[in-house]
Amino acid sequence: MSRVDDLQEKYPSLPRQYIVRWDTRVHGLSDSGKLDEIGRWVPINPEGGAYANFDFDITLKDWVEAKPGRQKPGYVLRPARFVLPENGIEINHRDMINSKSDLEVRAEGNGRFALYQGEERVEEVWHQPSPAIGEKLTSSGKPESDFLSRRSRHCFGVYPLRDCEYFQLGLACKFCNFNPTHEDARSVGMGHSTTGDIKQTVEAYKRFASEVRIVEGIFVIGGLRDSDKEVTLAANFAEKLAPETPYHPNFSLCTQPMNRKNMQRLKDVGVDCLICNMEVWDPELFAEIVPGKAQYRGRERYLEAFQEAVGVFGAGNVTTNFAGGVTLIPERGHKTWQEARDSTIEGIDWMVRHGVLPSVSWLRFSPGAAYASEENRKKVPPTDFYLEVALAHHEACKKHGLYDKLNRLMLCPLDVLTSLICGELGAYELAGSLAEWTAAVVPREANRFRQWEEQHMSPPANR
Repeated sequence: MSRVDDLQEKYPSLPRQYIVRWDTRVHGLSDSGKLDEIGRWVPINPEGGAYANFDFDITLKDWVEAKPGRQKPGYVLRPARFVLPENGIEINHRDMINSKSDLEVRAEGNGRFALYQGEERVEEVWHQPSPAIGEKLTSSGKPESDFLSRRSRHCFGVYPLRDCEYFQLGLACKFCNFNPTHEDARSVGMGHSTTGDIKQTVEAYKRFASEVRIVEGIFVIGGLRDSDKEVTLAANFAEKLAPETPYHPNFSLCTQPMNRKNMQRLKDVGVDCLICNMEVWDPELFAEIVPGKAQYRGRERYLEAFQEAVGVFGAGNVTTNFAGGVTLIPERGHKTWQEARDSTIEGIDWMVRHGVLPSVSWLRFSPGAAYASEENRKKVPPTDFYLEVALAHHEACKKHGLYDKLNRLMLCPLDVLTSLICGELGAYELAGSLAEWTAAVVPREANRFRQWEEQHMSPPANR
């Protein structure tokens, strides 16, 4: 019996594909090297960040040096994108590699693939072909992805600042590898400038808007001690992009807490949703795990800012993230995953009661993070932790009526804003499918889940 089979028996109310995806996120995929031949060429993720490094325990430099043919100018060959037949969602976010994982995708012949745990076949998966590479350039001759990331066919990401001052001060969040991610990319000649260029970002955005109807976008600020500087950077980019389309895509900003005046400033220039990732709920462990945020913002300021943000942007338009299970790592931290679960659920309930949508990210310690050691990787909680937290998250959203207030793009399957996987149960229960959940806010031409259903799930006679 595979781990997924065992989990399905323990949590019968959860869709099997939901369990499969959480399990592959928790464990990653092992690299047999056999799938390079149908891999996909991708530009280096310009975001950087706690979860943006490609793999669990090897660097990008390691990945390329193992097989030099995995790199071309501006691109790296990554494992193919595999999705679940039921809804077309990837089984593993960015197909992240964990050299010690017991999970692997194997070819079964005739273009068929399946996920295996050891010799146990877990689930059929489909290979989702990626478009041929062909990076578009700005008028300066630089790749557009240096300035604007096309996170999906209708969504974008902009990174006004690709740097976190807390690293230079020795105060970085201990699970995060934001700056080392960029250093790793530079080691193979694929680095990006620290601060974005507004003019070239607008140029890339205008070209994107001429090709598709943009649904949503996110602006990500790395991390500055001075809140006013963060706000000014983000506001300048949002203000310049907003007039370039006759309609208004949903704009989200990922930053740190700020005062109410600055929140209103952002809303006035077109920001719709605010993301302030608190990462740790436990008051005794907050400063130890996120020392920079604790020193320059403070836990109580986060809680005050969430309430102010709901007052400015509205309930259901503010979100935060908790790094799932990170409180198990400090010596004086939680001793069992159940203790970490209960603390996380306490934080979830507070957020939902106050109109904030929380997400919980899967925990891994990639190279460059302070917690990145083999000993700490063994402390990462099991899949059960995330499933039980997700169930509690769902119940809290129902109990406190947050689903009724929610900006549905906050749980959009396209997804640029927050962790879809920790709110998806509401989409299934309330709407029946991801396609139906997004139908009210996503144009049909952008709703890839509706298109997937029509192409793959309808009776043959109706296709």
